[in-house]
Amino acid sequence: QNQGRHGGLGFIISPRLLPYVTDYQYTSDRVSYLNVVIPSNLSSHPKNIRIVNGYGPTNPKAEGNPALLRKFYRELTHAISVPASHELFVCGDLNSKLGTLSPLDYQHGVTEYMGKFGMGTRNFNGEHLLNFMCLNKLFATNTY
Repeated sequence: QNQGRHGGLGFIISPRLLPYVTDYQYTSDRVSYLNVVIPSNLSSHPKNIRIVNGYGPTNPKAEGNPALLRKFYRELTHAISVPASHELFVCGDLNSKLGTLSPLDYQHGVTEYMGKFGMGTRNFNGEHLLNFMCLNKLFATNTY
């Protein structure tokens, strides 16, 4: 902290959920995650959940320093590596704008990864986020 600035991520966890948190992993000032195991009333198998918190570099910073953006997505890729039986949620401020779907998006099947109600124009970070989503079969919800 002698540098005069400090960064990092955090989680606000309900006291009711706290007993089910099994692990917290701090990857960097930009990526961290929680593992949660919820007992099931319907079966003997508990529900395994990973909640990833990401803070992407701003668009100008990413455009000026592509290595920083690549590092962020490497860390994010590591954080989302879970077995298929796990529920996965990626949250945070990814500093990306996905925008509206283009005709090319429809042709390339991007509608599998984002809805049709986007607004505005996709930015540089948005292109990288969309590529990440497609590669990892993730769907964007509740973006702003």
